[in-house]
Amino acid sequence: MTKLSRRAFLERAALLGAAAVAGPALLAACNSGGDEGGGGGGGLDCTDTSGLTPQEAQMRTSLNYVDASTTAGQTCENCTLYTAANAGECGGCTVIQGPINPNGWCSSWAAAT
Repeated sequence: MTKLSRRAFLERAALLGAAAVAGPALLAACNSGGDEGGGGGGGLDCTDTSGLTPQEAQMRTSLNYVDASTTAGQTCENCTLYTAANAGECGGCTVIQGPINPNGWCSSWAAAT
């Protein structure tokens, strides 16, 4: 086994740190093109929670919000709590703060009447 000098270690640590910081930004840029890619809900990515308080973000997590429903017949779009937006945009919810994908789902889903 070859010994690693302190200088080589710090150089590698700096490269790894830069990759860790730049990687998510590069991946997000790859998924921002129109109706392709995105959050799995028809190309619409409604996962940006940067404007939420920690409590609001925790509420999304505790209610199991996902950007693309895996429960047949249950999407945010057909939930009574969903607030629709213009076509191709994230909507809202009366329970969960932040952007809501019309194809998303959470454990507070209630059939629209």
